[in-house]
Amino acid sequence: MTGVKREWVAPHNFAMLHFDLVDALGGSLEAALLLDRIIFYGRDEGWVASKADLQAACRLSERKVDRAIGELRDAGMITDRRESHLDNTRRWSVVYASDETSSTLPLEMSPTVEDKTSSTPSSKKVKKNTSSKPGGFEVWWKLYPRKVGKADAQRIYDRLLREDTATELELLGALRAQVARLGKDLRFCPYPSTWLNQHRWEDPSMNGSEPRKEIYPR
Repeated sequence: MTGVKREWVAPHNFAMLHFDLVDALGGSLEAALLLDRIIFYGRDEGWVASKADLQAACRLSERKVDRAIGELRDAGMITDRRESHLDNTRRWSVVYASDETSSTLPLEMSPTVEDKTSSTPSSKKVKKNTSSKPGGFEVWWKLYPRKVGKADAQRIYDRLLREDTATELELLGALRAQVARLGKDLRFCPYPSTWLNQHRWEDPSMNGSEPRKEIYPR
């Protein structure tokens, strides 16, 4: 077959992907597409769908859908919960930037949940890292060789500290160990937000001397 079918460019059955969203997801078109479908089908109430529904709506394999879900969760852009114990459907909801501390988030993600629920000391671990220390992110950013998407990188950096996923010592120490390889050829260097989202500071393959054999999306 040669050429494009007319129905492929008809004004329906389209997904609209914002380039800034794709950049915020480290170049992942699959994650941006999945988010578009969740918004389209879920509106304000959230989309009740199974994994098979997600695959069908996005025309993606199960492996690619799983990866897209992980990327969206890491970016703090979606939440999901089990709708019923009788089937495998879940309610997929979008987390907008202005809603990050609203009651729609799981309780353990809310920075003020203990103040709202009890006036007595909690047995839960108190999270000390609510944001990066003054200059902490700037030191990390100055060292990172690919200067793209600073605002997104700082948002993810602060979230990792806030959720105790990583410490500033871990992030900076790992980057110092990897910076020679990351900066050797920027075609092989992920976006800063991708490095943080995908927990590259824990990547043991970065301890070698040769660059990774993959080109990260621009």
